[in-house]
Amino acid sequence: MHNRYTFIAIEGVDGIGKTTIARRLVKNLNAFYMKVPPPSFKWVARLLDKFCNPEIESIGYYLLAIYTSFLIRRLLKRRSVICDKYILTTIVDQTVLGGKIIHLIKRIRYFFILKPDYTFCLTIFDKNDLDKRLRERNIDMNDKQLLPYWQQINQQYQTFLEVLPIETTYKNIDEVLAQIYKYLK
Repeated sequence: MHNRYTFIAIEGVDGIGKTTIARRLVKNLNAFYMKVPPPSFKWVARLLDKFCNPEIESIGYYLLAIYTSFLIRRLLKRRSVICDKYILTTIVDQTVLGGKIIHLIKRIRYFFILKPDYTFCLTIFDKNDLDKRLRERNIDMNDKQLLPYWQQINQQYQTFLEVLPIETTYKNIDEVLAQIYKYLK
């Protein structure tokens, strides 16, 4: 059954502005906001990040994405959904960190979870601009472990055919949104 509402995923390196853009899209499109993991499961993510090896962490985040996908399917019956981080964030982060099982999850990613109508990847190509954004945000320690890999993460996102890259270097929120709206017309 096809919904008449749109499912949009916002992906990208930590600190780039995914949440800011997703929340603005939610407001402008009168959509629901979702994130992997959903707020009620943030504690599971903290346990995975703190105590698990990359393989268990990959499986755990994939299971969280499956659950989130279930919630998104229900929400799409009433309104569009904007998801701040979805499955590609897990795949890219775990690939860069050297996870082995993540290659299997990459192949089966949309077997159990809903594929977005649009997957936008916010990219940045200047370390100084990224550093400036990070100083303006409060990021947690798990996000900080990935910062040295920001260029590899940007490159990994480019390997997915479904990704629509949105260049954000030295752009304000309205300029980034304008790029997204061109795809949505």
